[in-house]
Amino acid sequence: MTFSDGQPTWNSGRVWREPPERQRHLKFGRRGREGRRHIQRDPGRDAWNHLGMSGVDPGSKSALRSAQILMRSGKSVPDCAASSEPHGSRTPFTATDVRLFLRVACEVAPRCELVIQDVTNVINAGYYAEDEPICERAVRILTDRHPENSSRIILTEGSSDSEILAKAMEILYPHLSGYYSFLDFEGSKSQGGAGHLVAIVKAFAAAGISNRMIAVFDNDTAAAESLRSLDHVKLPSNISIQRYPDLEELSNYPTLGPAGLVHLDVNGLAASIELYLGDDILKDPSGTFTPVQWKGYSESMKRYQGEVMHKTRLKHAFFEKAAICKADPARVNLSDWRGLDAILRQIFSAFD
Repeated sequence: MTFSDGQPTWNSGRVWREPPERQRHLKFGRRGREGRRHIQRDPGRDAWNHLGMSGVDPGSKSALRSAQILMRSGKSVPDCAASSEPHGSRTPFTATDVRLFLRVACEVAPRCELVIQDVTNVINAGYYAEDEPICERAVRILTDRHPENSSRIILTEGSSDSEILAKAMEILYPHLSGYYSFLDFEGSKSQGGAGHLVAIVKAFAAAGISNRMIAVFDNDTAAAESLRSLDHVKLPSNISIQRYPDLEELSNYPTLGPAGLVHLDVNGLAASIELYLGDDILKDPSGTFTPVQWKGYSESMKRYQGEVMHKTRLKHAFFEKAAICKADPARVNLSDWRGLDAILRQIFSAFD
């Protein structure tokens, strides 16, 4: 960054700032420690492409300048920054929200770069106090006026499901965890189970709550039976019903019943959250999978309901694994997170 006569100038086409002695920065993105908010960008270039600049080198000086001009004018990108495509082939994107320009800035910067907005001028002008939590205030205003912009609420059958999924999201997708919240079973003294989750969904639908909600059910017989009561209920578009996905690993899993130990497909019959914790959790020291035990028979569904044994031990082992991976992220690739990753990906695409 260079300065001329006290004025800020472009440096490598990346950042626009005031002299260092006058700067106060806000760090955008997910909230981190001490109120800072760090950027975690996905590899897509949606905002860049929507601005009609898919063919422009985002690393060039003219790219960011052209994007800024476009954001202010709502017109197409100037020919000097355009791609080899015919000028009329791109669709202009009228930008009325400054956050779209911030997204473009994120796409221009290298992936490992920290994107910063300088708010020195607005503070010096008296719009904000020096110690005012500007980011928090902006988020609150946005969500108060438009509840659909609030965190998506994930509803599960029990507190264990919520705790496990929250921990998995924190480790596998930390940049997305701030966009999702889980039902507080402890604070609300809410009961668990598929039947109670169905009742919660019906109550929220009747109340007309505008927040986006994702109700995630186990992949077992009890959940399928309870979900039948929603067959004739018209749910609003902001409520999505999901079940834990089928896993290939569960198509030939050891089960314990009257006939002894038999390998069966437990998808749709006994797949609770514990069966998604990973092979490194489900296997005992001898390498044997913890079996599913058949509990009862559902007359209405014409099939059995199963439950994996030693749930408490499995959950304790998972949280130990999570703590290790949290302390050393390199250990994530050495552990089995396939099952929980499949659930999270299904949650992320619930409204696609």
